[in-house]
Amino acid sequence: MRRTMLIGCAAVAVTAFASLALGAESDVGKSYLEQQELAPSQAFELTAGMNYTQGFGQFQKGNANNINDIANAGVGFDVGAGYRINPMVSLGVDGQYQEFSTGRTFDSQSSARGAAFDVDATVHFSPYRRLDPWLKVASGYRLLWQVPAIGVTTLYHGFDIAKVQAGLDIRSAPGVAIGPMIGADMNVFFWDRGAGGANTAIADPRLNTFVYAGIQGRFDAGGVNVQNPSTTLARAF
Repeated sequence: MRRTMLIGCAAVAVTAFASLALGAESDVGKSYLEQQELAPSQAFELTAGMNYTQGFGQFQKGNANNINDIANAGVGFDVGAGYRINPMVSLGVDGQYQEFSTGRTFDSQSSARGAAFDVDATVHFSPYRRLDPWLKVASGYRLLWQVPAIGVTTLYHGFDIAKVQAGLDIRSAPGVAIGPMIGADMNVFFWDRGAGGANTAIADPRLNTFVYAGIQGRFDAGGVNVQNPSTTLARAF
């Protein structure tokens, strides 16, 4: 699983950097990375990505209640939709799905899965450049399934209290970008559901985190593509 994820990320990265090389030294003698680019505004925005993910910490007080007892490293897939209010700010919702390798307390026939659903806000720091660093903050709900080879699946769920992601958009067009990203979140699982299907409050729940790193694509449609106001002002004089 880990090897497949790394191969996929490498392929996307090679494609992104190949586009940089092909576009270099165009636009009136300026290098590709020095060029100005129009920025989307008032547009529908879609993001999609894949990442390597790993959980840390405890879900409940006690020596045998670590996240890694349930799930080890895995691969995650995420998708989001939102509204690009202006070139610098977008608001949206996103979801993640993770497939983890087996935790320490289970055999190789068992599995673990995770999901998270968040409301988010993203800030772009250089929306008129080919390289656009961004920062996303989010909050929502997280789920973690413990799936033994034989027996009852247990669901742990609670709040994704805060999530922070940072990345770098490599822009090939006003509404198309792809690039690396990293992130981490803070969670508390307050309930579990196993045999009988009833939710049970987790005694003394603990703060835990999932960290991840991977590749994300961003696509904007509709709205308008606007020019850097400073460039427009400079041309006026």
